[in-house]
Amino acid sequence: MQEISSKRWLAWGISLAILGLLLAYDTWEGVGNFVGVANQGAALRLAISPFGTFAIYLNVLAPSLIFVLTIVITLATRLRLFAVWFVLALMLSALIAADLVLGTSAYLIYSAN
Repeated sequence: MQEISSKRWLAWGISLAILGLLLAYDTWEGVGNFVGVANQGAALRLAISPFGTFAIYLNVLAPSLIFVLTIVITLATRLRLFAVWFVLALMLSALIAADLVLGTSAYLIYSAN
């Protein structure tokens, strides 16, 4: 019984490390988008709109928040279906990043003021 438990914890730890690395990469992409949007706005002499600021911050902070929320949910469910929670977390992070980067118009990101 003890061996099964330690194998389960090992599998959970490895999965957690992989999830953490992937979400850290998503966070790094968000930082890259933040710098890119700021540089592009400066080159075009446009200010970033309030919605653009919200979208950029969400793109940077969402993967970290998703990571913490996934750990909390997984521990609350006593490590049941941890692979499902981790895959759902990655899908949610990818969906947020894709919607903010590809689905948001430049007219919403920048303001001409």
